[in-house]
Amino acid sequence: MTEIIVFGARAGASAAAEAKRVIRQTAAKQADAEIETYSKTLSEEGGASPLSVLRKTMWDKVGVVRNDAGLQNALHIIKKQQLRAATLTTANSATLRAVIETRFAVTVAKLVAESALKREESRGTHYRTDYPNQSEEYAKPIMIKK
Repeated sequence: MTEIIVFGARAGASAAAEAKRVIRQTAAKQADAEIETYSKTLSEEGGASPLSVLRKTMWDKVGVVRNDAGLQNALHIIKKQQLRAATLTTANSATLRAVIETRFAVTVAKLVAESALKREESRGTHYRTDYPNQSEEYAKPIMIKK
């Protein structure tokens, strides 16, 4: 009787581990397929998707070291991506989330760049090459309103 309990527990643990492995592989394949669909849907106009353009722009122009010219350029690029994101459509529910997230990402990128442009100082780890010093005038949150 003891053998049934011991081997039953071992068999159950082994089956559970195998099920997790199989489910993870299947989920990974499904995720890869959706990402591929997402990438194709969002770059049908040719070139990079709005999301990948945003990532590069935010890294290159709105990163830790920034300046007025770079932030202005970033806002120009972000506004172009905002227009592209507004026209994105999807043929299925699998890419609907990606389209919505892209639109939200554009909004967030715009708010971050506008806030960084308004803060004419360097504070903490965010450094403005055109305003290298801290200013007590900006020792407060930046508010952006519509």
